[in-house]
Amino acid sequence: MVTFYITTLGCKVNQYESQQIRQFLQSIGLSQTFKPENADIAVVRTCCITRNASSKSRQAIKRIHKANPECVIIANGCLIDSETEEKPQDIESLVLQRENQQLEKILEQVCGKLKTEERIFESGLKNYGRQTRAFLKVQDGCDGFCSYCIIPKIRTDISSKPLENVLNEAQELVDSGHREIVLTGVFLGAYGKETVKRSRWRQSVNREFLKLVDSVAKTPGLERLRLSSVEPGDISEELMEIYKSRTNLAPHFHISLQSGSSRILKLMNRQYDSETFRQKIDLINESLHKPAVTTDIIAGFPGETEADFKKSIEMCRYCGFSKIHVFSYSSRKGTGAENLNGHLPAGVIKQRAAELAELGDRLAEKYRNSLAGQEAAVIIENENTQSGKCERYLDIKLTEGNFRRGQLVLAKILPSGKEAAPCR
Repeated sequence: MVTFYITTLGCKVNQYESQQIRQFLQSIGLSQTFKPENADIAVVRTCCITRNASSKSRQAIKRIHKANPECVIIANGCLIDSETEEKPQDIESLVLQRENQQLEKILEQVCGKLKTEERIFESGLKNYGRQTRAFLKVQDGCDGFCSYCIIPKIRTDISSKPLENVLNEAQELVDSGHREIVLTGVFLGAYGKETVKRSRWRQSVNREFLKLVDSVAKTPGLERLRLSSVEPGDISEELMEIYKSRTNLAPHFHISLQSGSSRILKLMNRQYDSETFRQKIDLINESLHKPAVTTDIIAGFPGETEADFKKSIEMCRYCGFSKIHVFSYSSRKGTGAENLNGHLPAGVIKQRAAELAELGDRLAEKYRNSLAGQEAAVIIENENTQSGKCERYLDIKLTEGNFRRGQLVLAKILPSGKEAAPCR
């Protein structure tokens, strides 16, 4: 029997698409292995959001080749579809599959004729493999052209999955045992729209997005629904009303700040300013009990002055983020930021990234400590450690009990914020 191995770099959309590939390969009779040395075929879903991501994608390919030189490696995803000069090479058994090449056809060449008419990336998932949390991709594509981002030149087709299909897939995932679903997309808040540019929308509030969230939350048996990533413009009073009425909606939002300086946000071509971001955080905090807000910030964007950087620091303190993902700015060929003036020395970028990361650690600890004595719903992910994610996206270890993987356990968070005692 032909065996396959899959590894995925990058975002939740990439991870979802890897699951689609996994489901397809299993449907045509291939057997999955979790060790590359045992694979006949390896699929590497690449990422190129940063130069570091491109490097990690290449390293993943090299590791598989080193472990199994006879394995045919099929690399696809954003790095392969990009116009960067960072693509992997010099491996004879490597096949680069671009977006306009059907993976089905490449597999047919690799492992013989396939008896299927199914198109991989048009099929919904029936299960999410061995994971307790299932991602459900509902939107693809972006034309926002943030000046640091290469994705609008790669994922150019803006599309949304019909709501009926989303609901059917959500029910399939719940029926297969997944207690939590995470809605994801390249620009999730643009669900149902033909553009992500809000200035071209008839209304500032996206009713299709609101209906999506409310409808999926009603899925019978769904214990928890989470949004993967939203923009400040997606946060509205209407969305907060839905959150208050649906108890299975996780009080956690990942909202990319990128910079606390309105001047830098304008250079980044973001669709909000710092005051708008602050107002959205206020709205979330006023509407929900101890919500968790995680974020992304870019350190050292071209033209960022010390004053601009301090505004990012101040904004982080104001928002009290439960986690900050810090990215050191790196120039990407083909992006608007590549041609901006004021590119900063590597040392300055490194120092600012380190300061943001240190602040992020302090804020994360402060947020965890604030939850002491609160009740949390933990979905067990690791039976050996009796730990899993709670609704606020924190890893929590239970102090006692013997719960099975996938089980939802109500527990009271202890002073450390990292452990919880099961409620009796």
